[in-house]
Amino acid sequence: MGTHRKLALFWTGYASSQIGTSAWRLALPWVVLLQTGRVWSLVAVSLASIVPELLLGPLAGALADRLPRLPTLLLLDGFRCTLYVACFLALFATGTSQTAIYALTAVQVADTSAGILFTSARAPHA
Repeated sequence: MGTHRKLALFWTGYASSQIGTSAWRLALPWVVLLQTGRVWSLVAVSLASIVPELLLGPLAGALADRLPRLPTLLLLDGFRCTLYVACFLALFATGTSQTAIYALTAVQVADTSAGILFTSARAPHA
């Protein structure tokens, strides 16, 4: 029974993480476009989620195979959660300035990079 509880807890956390990540990836470009009014800012934020996938994707699987699975998943999800909380607090404190938009773009790169490794670590090992 303990194993099923741990699995249910893990998948509940994973599902909430995926919902949050999806909301982030949907809302961020929209907020950037509304705040800047520039399509190029939207493009920059969109590229911040695409370029890390292209660059790190091939390497993430090999790295994930060499790391212990559960600690890697917990560490990466904790890191991503910390990123989101820090963004919320920073935006709440400073508002949506141009500097904040650049910071959000950097957070998008870090989040996407961590997400690629997370997805690779979650996949069954060959």
